[in-house]
Amino acid sequence: MKKFIGIFGLAVGLTFLLASASIGLAEDLLPQQGAFHLDLRALNMLNISGGNLAHDGDPADKEKFTTLTGSLGSTVTGMKIGYLISGYHDVGAHFLFSHSTVWREFDPEDSAAEKEKTRDRISDFRMVAYYNYNFHAGSFVMPYVGPMLGVYQRTDAFTNPDDSNQDTTTVNNGGIFGVEGGVKLFPYQHVAFDLGLMFDYASIGQNTSYGDDRLEDDKWKGGSLEFGIVGGLNVYF
Repeated sequence: MKKFIGIFGLAVGLTFLLASASIGLAEDLLPQQGAFHLDLRALNMLNISGGNLAHDGDPADKEKFTTLTGSLGSTVTGMKIGYLISGYHDVGAHFLFSHSTVWREFDPEDSAAEKEKTRDRISDFRMVAYYNYNFHAGSFVMPYVGPMLGVYQRTDAFTNPDDSNQDTTTVNNGGIFGVEGGVKLFPYQHVAFDLGLMFDYASIGQNTSYGDDRLEDDKWKGGSLEFGIVGGLNVYF
């Protein structure tokens, strides 16, 4: 975690340094007219989520979960494609695909038993429409904020520690509603560094399958809250 904080702090400092150095190069670097733009979001730097699930067959059977991940070192591909209207109104869509491998630890009810570890293979895909309002705060600084609405799918596959031949797969599907905000810093005209925060609520429908030796799947439903920090490079055409 300390390593991540150091990397993030260095990235933020470098971004501000590059943007500050550009002040004297132009009077105003912010886009003033309508333009398409592409934001390559290669870093989903921090993601925190927590939620509750209830079993469809037995609503009294509930499950809580929390996750904390940093996608540095994972396979993360993200894009934000939009159209800027009159320099202030921005509409478009986010696309994000990520794949990561993490260790899951099982804590048995029997205190004398050893904890079990298994490797998870997690894939996420999300597609979200957004609207941002841009504030022209200076010659190279453009904060933004706005709502977003979309859908996602998450697949989590791991091997059952009690049976090395039995794979377990959970598939989550749902809708996303949230807000995002951040700041774009323009070291050059038509190019910006984008540092953003995202907060959303996701509805969850989860289907859990247990391999060939168990025909019946478990179905769950619920919701989660998620907070994330993202970074990208934005190009205006």
